[in-house]
Amino acid sequence: MALAVRGSCAGDLSAEGRSDLALVRHAHKPLVSKVGAEGLLCVAAPARGVALALKIASGHEEARMAAARALLTAWMPGAVDDAAFVPFVVMRNAAGDVVGERRADFD
Repeated sequence: MALAVRGSCAGDLSAEGRSDLALVRHAHKPLVSKVGAEGLLCVAAPARGVALALKIASGHEEARMAAARALLTAWMPGAVDDAAFVPFVVMRNAAGDVVGERRADFD
């Protein structure tokens, strides 16, 4: 089931801490987002008439969100606040200090 921003049931369709809910909550305009098994993510911006689907071979959530951040920035600029990605791409050490950030490299 997909999520739509500003919808009263968005929180009921996903769980706290899930990347699809983070994208929807940080969207500037209506956005539909749904994660799937094995690294799948589908995102659509109906008002822009644009959608994307990506699949991460490893299935890792962190890689999925790093790739989503790069693709959304390129294909749907300004659609989602960068804050949506921070919990998934920021790397921390055992003490909780920020030590790096995951980024997509499509080269």
